[in-house]
Amino acid sequence: MRKGYFYLIPKMLSSTIVGECTATDPRARAEISAPDTDQLGQLSSGIAWFTGIAAGLLIPLLVLGFGYVTQHLLATNEAAMLSAVAKLQGPLHFPRREGRDTLEQLLHTISIGSGSEVTLNTENSNGALDLIRKRVEVRKADGTRATLTVSRSLQPVFMAAALGLIPGALIGFLVFRVTQAYPRKMLGIAMNELERRTEAEHRLRTANSLFSAILESTAEGIVAIDGQGRIVACNTRYLELWKLSERERVQDDDCLLFASLAAKVRDPKAFLERNQQLLGAPTSELTECLELHDGRSFEWTSRPQRIQGEVVGRISTFRDVSESKRAEVLLSTEKAVLEKVVRGAPLEDALFVVADAIERESGDMFCAIFFCEDGRTTNLNVVTGRSLPSWYRDQLLALHPRIGQHKDDSYCINVETPGRWFESRAYLRLMEQLAVSQTNLETIRGSTGDTIGLVLAHYRINSDHGFERDGQLLHIASQMCAIAIDRYRSTRELDLLAHYDFLTGLPNRKRFHDHLRRAIERAQGTNRPLGLLFLDLDRFKAVNDSLGHAAGDALLKVAASRIRECVRAHDVVARLSGDEFVVLIEDLQRTEIAAGLARKIAARMTEGVSLNGHETFISASVGIALYPKDGNTLEDLLKNADAAMYEVKGQGRNGVQFFHSRMNEGGLERLQLEGQLRRVLERNEMAIHYQPKVLASTSAIVGAEALLRWHHPEQGLMLPSKFVPLLEETGLIVDFWDWIIRQVCEDMLRLDQVSSRRIDIAVNVSARQFGKRRLREGLIRAVDATGVDPGRLELELTESLLMKEPQQASQILYELRELGVGGIAIDDFGTGYSSLAYLKRFPITGLKIDRSFVSGIAQSSQDGAIVQAILALARSLDLRVTAEGVETLEQATSLTVQGCHELQGYYFGKPVSLESFIEALNGVSARSRLPADRE
Repeated sequence: MRKGYFYLIPKMLSSTIVGECTATDPRARAEISAPDTDQLGQLSSGIAWFTGIAAGLLIPLLVLGFGYVTQHLLATNEAAMLSAVAKLQGPLHFPRREGRDTLEQLLHTISIGSGSEVTLNTENSNGALDLIRKRVEVRKADGTRATLTVSRSLQPVFMAAALGLIPGALIGFLVFRVTQAYPRKMLGIAMNELERRTEAEHRLRTANSLFSAILESTAEGIVAIDGQGRIVACNTRYLELWKLSERERVQDDDCLLFASLAAKVRDPKAFLERNQQLLGAPTSELTECLELHDGRSFEWTSRPQRIQGEVVGRISTFRDVSESKRAEVLLSTEKAVLEKVVRGAPLEDALFVVADAIERESGDMFCAIFFCEDGRTTNLNVVTGRSLPSWYRDQLLALHPRIGQHKDDSYCINVETPGRWFESRAYLRLMEQLAVSQTNLETIRGSTGDTIGLVLAHYRINSDHGFERDGQLLHIASQMCAIAIDRYRSTRELDLLAHYDFLTGLPNRKRFHDHLRRAIERAQGTNRPLGLLFLDLDRFKAVNDSLGHAAGDALLKVAASRIRECVRAHDVVARLSGDEFVVLIEDLQRTEIAAGLARKIAARMTEGVSLNGHETFISASVGIALYPKDGNTLEDLLKNADAAMYEVKGQGRNGVQFFHSRMNEGGLERLQLEGQLRRVLERNEMAIHYQPKVLASTSAIVGAEALLRWHHPEQGLMLPSKFVPLLEETGLIVDFWDWIIRQVCEDMLRLDQVSSRRIDIAVNVSARQFGKRRLREGLIRAVDATGVDPGRLELELTESLLMKEPQQASQILYELRELGVGGIAIDDFGTGYSSLAYLKRFPITGLKIDRSFVSGIAQSSQDGAIVQAILALARSLDLRVTAEGVETLEQATSLTVQGCHELQGYYFGKPVSLESFIEALNGVSARSRLPADRE
C-alpha cells in the first residue's frame, strides 16, 4: 500500500484548518472585500464621467473638425484654381475701375461668390479671423509678382461647433447615465458572484472538514478501493480495527496487505474469495460477519461508489460487533437458562447451557462448572460443556471436591485460594489424561456474597489461550451461573412457600388439594376406599391470646410433629389454615384403621406442652369422612369431614366422629335461615313480645322484658333460641339493634297512651353489640326520635360479657349511664364467673337470678342457699333483684319471703305481643293467663 493513502485524511484536515484560518467568518470576508468594492465604484464613476464628457464634446469636435477640413479644402481648391488660371493666362492685365484694378475686382467677385476672401499682397484682410490661408503667386502685366492669398474664416465653424454643444451635452448626459448604471450593475453582479463563490468555497471547506471529522470519529473502519482493487483512502479507525503494524501500513503492494488482513480472519480463503467476487461484480453489495482469530467479530459492509451513475470503486466499512454479538449470545443464553429454571428443569441442564454457550463463544475453551445446588458448601456437583468427555465429570466427582475455609483439607477448595486445589497431584493426573491444562477459573458468588461454585477454563496443551476475552467470558459465565443458582433456589423456596406451610413444613391447602385429587383418581382406578381426617385444636385461640403468637406458633409445630408421629409413613399430613390439620389415608382396607389413627392423634394431643415456661394442655376434635361413602369429590370429602369435626365440637370437643348425613341437614338449615334473616326486616317478619315483671309484694306489673320473635313464613312463630345465636354468629344482631331499640321506644309511647302506670322495659344486649359505637348511636337516635325518657330503659348484660374485658366494660357502662339509661342489670347472675371486686366498680342497678336456681328453690336447699346469698349480696350493694323463670306459687312465695324485689315467669305471664300486654295491664289480676308462646 502506498504510504500517502494513510495520511490522506490528516492532510485534508490540515488544509481545511488553513482554509478556515483564512476565511472563517462571512462578515470578516465582507469587511476585507469592502475597500476593493469602493475603489471599483469610484473608478466606475470616473469612467462614467469621462465617457459622458467625451460623448458631450464629440459633436462639437466633429462639427469643428468637419468645418475645418471643409474650409481648408475650399481654400485649397480656390488657390489651386487661381494658380491654374494664372498659369494659363500668363501676365494679367487688370484695368482699374472704381478705384480698383481689374484683378482686385476679380478677387472681390470671387470672394463674394465663394465665401473666401482673396487678397493681394496683404497679410490680413479687413481684420477677419482667417485661420485658413492659401497663397498663390501671380505675375502681373507690368511684370511684377503678386501674392494672392485665399483666406477662409473659421468663425462659422466655431459657431456651428458651439451650437453642437447643446445636443452634445444631452448625448453626454445620456451616455454618462448609461455608463454609470451598467458598469455598476455588472460590477454588483460580479461582486455577488464572487461573494457566492467565496461562500461556496467556505461551505465546501466546512463540509470537507465536517466530513473528515465524521469519518475520523466514526466507530467504523472505512476504506475506499478503486476499480482495480487498489486501496486509495481509509480512516484511522480502519487501521485500529485491523491492528495493522507500521510495516503493513507503508507497504506498496495491496495484495500483501489483503493477505495480512486475511491472516487475521478465521476463514482467510473465504475472505479473499469474497474480495475477488466483489472486484468482478462492481455493482454488487455485501453484508456479512467476519470472525477473527482473536475472538472479535466484524460486520463487513461493501457498496459500490458511483460518480454520475458510473461505478468508479467501492466503499467498505468494518464495524466491531463483538460486544453486541456477545451480548446477544449471552442474553439468549441467560433467557434459555432462566426458562429452564422457571420450568422446573434440573439445575444441571441450566448450567450446561452456560458452559456450552461460552465454549462456542470462545472457540478454544473447555468449560467445567462446579456448583452447590442445595446451598451448602459440600457435595459439589459438576457440569461440563460438549467439549469434555462424560467420564471427566465422573472422575472429577470421585475426588469429592468441596468448597469451604479448611486450608488443611485436601478435598476442600479453599474460597480464598481456590487455585491450590487444581494444582493437586490427583487433579493434574486427570488433566494429563485429557491432554488439557487448567489455566483460569472464576468463583461463583451468590446474592449473599458467599461462594457457591467455580467456573473452570481448560485449554489444549501448547494452545494459544491468552485471550483477554476468555477472562471476560468466565466472569460473565460466573455471573450467569450465580443468577441461575440463586434463581433456582428462589424458585424452590417459592415453590415451598406456595405448596408448603412455612411454619410447620407440612403441605398447605393447595398442595393437599393436589394430593387428595390424585388420591381420588387412584382410588377410582383401584376401587379402594380412602379416609380423610379433619383435625381442629381445641382452645388454641385461648393459648394464642394469653401466651402470645410466638407460643401459638410453637404449639402448632408441636401439633404437626405429633400428628406425623401418629400416622403411617405414606399418609399425607397437611395444615389447611390456623389450627386446622388434615390427614389423608390411602389404601384404607378397614374403617377401623382411620378411627384408630384419629383416636391415637386425639390421645397424643392431650399430652402437656411446655410453652414459655408454662405447661399447657390442649386437645383435638377429629372428624372422619370416607371415600366413596361420604363423598366422591374433593369438595364433598372436605366439607363432610369438617362437618364431622364440628359435631365433635358441639358434643364437648376432644373426640372422634365419623360423618353421617344428618350433620349436613342441620348445616343446610342454618344456611337457609341465615339467608332469610338478612331480609327479615324488609319483609316485616320480626316482632317484639313483652313478658311482664311484677312487684313481689303486690304482684302489680311494673315492667317488662322485650323479647324477639320471628314470624317465619313457613315455620310460624319462631323462638329466639333458634335464630338469635345465628344473628350473633353472623354479626346481624348489630344491624338489628337500631330496629329493636327504636321499636321498644315506640311501644313505650303506646303504653303511655293506654296506661297511667310507669312501665319500664328491659332490653337484652348481646356480646356482639357491646362495645360497638352503634350501641350508643342507635340508643341516642331512638330516644331523640321518640322523646321517651331513657331512664325507663334497662339494659341486661350477661356477667361473662362484662368479665371478658372488665375495665373496658366499666367505661362503656358509665357512658351508657351518662346517656340517662335508667338501669343496667346482670342477666343469668350466678351461672358464670364473677369478680366481686369488679362487680362493686360497675355502675349496675340490678341482678337477675337465673331460672336454674329458681326452679329448684322449693325442693333443693342448695338452690335456696344460693338464692339467699345472691339476695344478701344485692342488699349489701344496694341492688334491685329480679328472679326469672317463676312458674309456681311456691316459688313466688319463697322468693317474696326472702326479699326478692321483682318476679318474672310464666306464673305471672308469658311473652306476648304489645296488644296482649296492654290487655294484661288493664286486667284485674297480674296473674291473668294470657295466650302466648313458650320462651
